[in-house]
Amino acid sequence: MKPGKQYLTLALAVAVILAVGGCGEEKTAKNKTSQTTVYVDAKGYFRILPPSGWRIQEYRQDPRGKVAFMAPQNQIDLRVLAKAVDIPDYDGLIKNLKDIELQLGVPTNIEPVVFNKMPAIKRVATITIQGVTLKILWIDLLIDGVSHNLQYGAPPNEFDKHYAAAWQSMLTYEPLKREKPSSPEEARKHETAKWIRLAKIALEMGNTQAAKDAISAGLEVDPENAELRQLKSQLDKR
Repeated sequence: MKPGKQYLTLALAVAVILAVGGCGEEKTAKNKTSQTTVYVDAKGYFRILPPSGWRIQEYRQDPRGKVAFMAPQNQIDLRVLAKAVDIPDYDGLIKNLKDIELQLGVPTNIEPVVFNKMPAIKRVATITIQGVTLKILWIDLLIDGVSHNLQYGAPPNEFDKHYAAAWQSMLTYEPLKREKPSSPEEARKHETAKWIRLAKIALEMGNTQAAKDAISAGLEVDPENAELRQLKSQLDKR
């Protein structure tokens, strides 16, 4: 689903990078420490064995399948995001990732690979924003209308040290077959959730224009969304 892409300003691109880099944690997240137990997504999208001893951060109020595993050291994490999308095939997924790369102005070294016997896209990039530098590895899958994104991020000097733990965890990833396949309505709901999240990140950063851009993009997807309309109303009063 592509409405609202014209609103992805440089300021909002910064918010995107910070979001995928592990900044701006949601206040609604639930936290606990992982042991040697397989983590099963409460929304039914996936299961994965987290790195032992890493803190689990859940997002119960997000309609998408979403979790973060945080290492004891700061700025080191493994994140999973599964969401319904309006992307027909892997050619469409690659085009989407190239569009994101172009908008962000950051080369991500897009590479088709085989991951756990599944076709996938691998990306690696080192990104510096507001004095924070992270090296990030992404694995992207597209299965039955659902995109599965696995992301390991760490400061460059810590990346290799924790890579094995993160990669071994990623190799345990298993997309789950859902009772009902994703629908256009579900994809719209998940796309809207993305823009709501980015708007909130921008507000937390004090970037009003980026928040307005995200809200405008979200309302283009779902004009009647109550949460977006409330955020817009709050910003209009400033």
